[in-house]
Amino acid sequence: MASPHDELIAAFATWSPALAQDVARDTPLLSTGRLDSMAVFQLLLWIEAHAGHSIDVTAVDMPSQWNTVNDIIAFVERERRA
Repeated sequence: MASPHDELIAAFATWSPALAQDVARDTPLLSTGRLDSMAVFQLLLWIEAHAGHSIDVTAVDMPSQWNTVNDIIAFVERERRA
């Protein structure tokens, strides 16, 4: 079974061919502009599916909370406990 980190990295590759390579757990994604708006939308849907509820994006500091795969998985884990 793939880890959530590996699952998210694989998902990035389907959302944006440019992300098919060189994305590691600590690769900056938002701060470097590697995610386009459609990939960010897909990311939101992925996060909601894995957190188990909808996310109020106005309450999220995306550049700091969703910048790397590690950040995103930590965010999802916090949301699951909320």
